[in-house]
Amino acid sequence: MDDRKNINTAFHLLKGAACISVVFIHIKFPGLFGRIVSYAASYAVPIFFMITGFFAFGKDADVIKRRLVKIIKIFLYAYALFFIYHAGYALYNHKLLLWLSSHFNRNTPIKYICFCTISFAIPLWYLIAMIETYAVWMIIVKRNREKQALKWMPVLFVFYILLTSFCETAQLEWFWKTNFITCAMPWFLLGYYLHTDAAEKLCNITAYQLIILAIAGCAVSVLPETFDLKLKWNVIGYLPYAFALFTLALKNPRVSICNPLAFIGDKLSLYIYIHHSIIGRIITVVSQKFHIDTEGLVYMWCKPLIALGITILFSWMLFRMKQFMGKRKTPIYQ
Repeated sequence: MDDRKNINTAFHLLKGAACISVVFIHIKFPGLFGRIVSYAASYAVPIFFMITGFFAFGKDADVIKRRLVKIIKIFLYAYALFFIYHAGYALYNHKLLLWLSSHFNRNTPIKYICFCTISFAIPLWYLIAMIETYAVWMIIVKRNREKQALKWMPVLFVFYILLTSFCETAQLEWFWKTNFITCAMPWFLLGYYLHTDAAEKLCNITAYQLIILAIAGCAVSVLPETFDLKLKWNVIGYLPYAFALFTLALKNPRVSICNPLAFIGDKLSLYIYIHHSIIGRIITVVSQKFHIDTEGLVYMWCKPLIALGITILFSWMLFRMKQFMGKRKTPIYQ
């Protein structure tokens, strides 16, 4: 059988849009517009967790273990990259010891494990959460408890909504709401569930209804920030928002509306995720060296777009280099 027939092009499109959205979450446009874009991009990380859960369906513990090992390797590479950049920058400014003492203390393991937080590499929380999710899922699969685990999905989503809403309303530091139990596992389970026969009724929702649901979810996600409401219930919109987009892709696997975006999602999304934050920082450092006003509106509006463009180009170069070296990267879920 031709493997190309089993490729879900819509998932590639969704991943492409999601990884671009992640860039705009971490490298924001200025003002209210930037905050709205950040919340509107909130579907991105849940989509990646859902895709991971979807492709975990029916896989035995050995497959899950291989994926866990792959994720750990990716994490170690990304961690080393962030460490070298930040430690090198601190050394250049004669502040290496201060930087080390600020980021490595007795609380560091707790932040890493319990809150998926690396203070100098914030985007890597996703990889920590994914490692912990795979580790737990491997145990669940070994004990044949997948159906029992699915029963916890609604409870985890309720906990996720309550915890996130409380932390954002109370304006607590972001890491208090970040852990794999609420931020990763429920989305992973939802993706897994949508691969089961039990989800057939949900998948029968029409494309028109899903589009309306996605728009409504996006609106709920941005309204509290748009109108500066005291109660931050943005997270309530994330569930219908991400679910609708994912289900649309699931129902229309052969859709092809933008081949470059599908290519980005299929081949470059991981590279973009890992490198965009550092590239953004390098742009700022270089701009300061050339005495560009990094607080000016022109710079602040242009930086996210420039960072995205450079990151895509750099990611494409890495992809082509691996192709040339004969080391084609296999998607994590295969």
